Amino acid sequence: MKLKIKAGANIRIVNFSLKERIVQILKKLVDYKLQEFQRKEGIKNFRSKINREKKKQFLQNNTVNIFEFFYWYRIKANYRDLEFLNKDISSKQFSNFYKNYFELTINFLNAFVPILNKLAEIRLGRELFKYASKIN
Repeated sequence: MKLKIKAGANIRIVNFSLKERIVQILKKLVDYKLQEFQRKEGIKNFRSKINREKKKQFLQNNTVNIFEFFYWYRIKANYRDLEFLNKDISSKQFSNFYKNYFELTINFLNAFVPILNKLAEIRLGRELFKYASKIN
């Protein structure tokens, strides 16, 4: 959470820094985990000394990784942060968002197919996965 991002980096569509974008995603994942911790613990806010200490301990004892993006995005899409539905978003923008999300998921899966098949070959004597195809 201490990593800094340049002002306006979150709205850049072109000429963005991949490292900054990854930091943005990881920071958002930490924020989601912290909100979930706050909800589960029944913490209204972190203004009191006790709650600030709980937050500090939580942040020190927990990690985040890029794999969590898919879990949290499913939660976001299904159960929370649906305020975008009240915005004036065209069908094309909505469709493009889900196509891009699907393509990201397929690329992520395809990156692991060789590793998963190697493990399957060792353990089961055969491959289990095929490369997933992209949508057009």
